[in-house]
Amino acid sequence: NLATKENSIRLKLFPNPTNKYLNINRETKEPIIVSMYDMTGKITKTYNWPLVKGTNNITINGMQTLAKGVYQIIVEDQYGRKIGKARFIK
Repeated sequence: NLATKENSIRLKLFPNPTNKYLNINRETKEPIIVSMYDMTGKITKTYNWPLVKGTNNITINGMQTLAKGVYQIIVEDQYGRKIGKARFIK
């Protein structure tokens, strides 16, 4: 289990499957860390966002550099607590 139900969030990823970019829609009150993993568990990218209170739309560019496959996004709060995850297809 990545997080307790109270802290767990649902991520909205689009477009999924993706080719050039990936949008993450998230409501937040604090900065987040987004880590992207391939299906072997290898981290492929990490991003830190100082988000503002409310709904935020994050765009990750450069998806064309990833090999085709399934990837997982894990979101952590500013303290390193895992608060959400989602998968996408490249």
